[in-house]
Amino acid sequence: MAKPALPDALKKANWDKQKGIVAKLVQKETGIGASLEGLTSAYNAVPWDKLDEAALAHAKTGEDMKKIFAAGRAVLTKEIKTAREKSLEVGRLAKKWADDFKKNKLIPKSTLTYLDTMSNRATWFSTTLLDEPTASLLKMEESIKEFDEHFGEVTAMGKQYVENRKKALLQMEDLEAAFTKLKQDFTRGEAASQKFAETGGPANVQKIQQIIEAAKKSIAAGEERWKTEGDVNKNEVQRVARAKLGQYKIPSMQRFLLPYAQQSESIFNKIMACTANIIRIRSELQAILTGLETDLEIAAEKGGQPKNLQESQAYARDVTKQTLAEAVKLQDNAEKMAKSATLIPNLLKTLKDPRTPPEQRAQAPNLVEANLGEIRRRIAVVQAAITKIKNLQKRLLAMPKEIQADGVVKGELAKIDGVIRQLEALVKQGQGNLANSEQVAEQVRALL
Repeated sequence: MAKPALPDALKKANWDKQKGIVAKLVQKETGIGASLEGLTSAYNAVPWDKLDEAALAHAKTGEDMKKIFAAGRAVLTKEIKTAREKSLEVGRLAKKWADDFKKNKLIPKSTLTYLDTMSNRATWFSTTLLDEPTASLLKMEESIKEFDEHFGEVTAMGKQYVENRKKALLQMEDLEAAFTKLKQDFTRGEAASQKFAETGGPANVQKIQQIIEAAKKSIAAGEERWKTEGDVNKNEVQRVARAKLGQYKIPSMQRFLLPYAQQSESIFNKIMACTANIIRIRSELQAILTGLETDLEIAAEKGGQPKNLQESQAYARDVTKQTLAEAVKLQDNAEKMAKSATLIPNLLKTLKDPRTPPEQRAQAPNLVEANLGEIRRRIAVVQAAITKIKNLQKRLLAMPKEIQADGVVKGELAKIDGVIRQLEALVKQGQGNLANSEQVAEQVRALL
């Protein structure tokens, strides 16, 4: 509760202005000044914070709440009672002297009016000193009752929230391990495929085809797991983990969920790290698959007649054309990655602003993770394009050395090298943006 203001009519400094007039005309000690001093002392001695419902915010258990409530009740029966008695005493004195002074025609009307006002305000203030603390203590009682009714439910919900996060982390760690193993298998298959491509011939073409078929099946199985386990919107364990926290029906109980939210924060960060790693590996697997398909084409071409120089030059130009087409698809990536890198610093400024609405603050964690995920996704897209272009380049490098030495073919290879360097610089820039964003994201999380 807010501390009730002492009415002006009950302040001794204001009475002293009237006291001089009374002293000259009546020459009697009224006792009003001393009574007002007693009221002020009693008023200032009240520990108002113990009567404020906000004191319950520091309680961690129902027993803590009951102790705070008992302390408030003690104030009501001691300090508040004393202040009320002092206020009533002032009122009685003011009325007594007002009635007495009315018989004296020399007493100014303003003094009589002041004493009537003092008497009325003293009676009113005594009632206020009882009503407002009583109302505040009643709110405390209601809060304690609410706590007793719902704390068990909130505790169970918080524990379940953390447990679901732990289950989700185990799922993601297992999924990450599966994709890591898949990449190891793909890397071994890639090495074998390149050797078969260098030799060429029907038998080696068949071996590469078998590697590609196995790789496609493995990717399909991995993608199926990713759909059901990796996507936080579809993963049932993660969906349940996010369902209620922060949206609990009784606002006063939400603060008791906060420790569970904080406990789950590190778990969630590990989940997001697993997610980022899986997204990167998925992109790498697709790139390796593209490379395997290129090896198949190279192996198949080995059995044919060597191309003449004119055909080779046309082929080199076509490969460069395909390379440039891949690079064009990524033209807006640099701009979008740079834009994404500004979003989290802007969010940090918003959270530092005390005027930011609570509902906007509640959206901050999702905005942070979505933005980091977007930067990671765009980096992965460029990395996949680099691998695809290197696979195109590999076709030219598979041609006979004398054809590679031709000026036209050599020029096309240089163009492709230039595109690869530009895209690698874009990846480096994106990784720098990501590192900066992750640092600022930590500051954002610290404010939540």
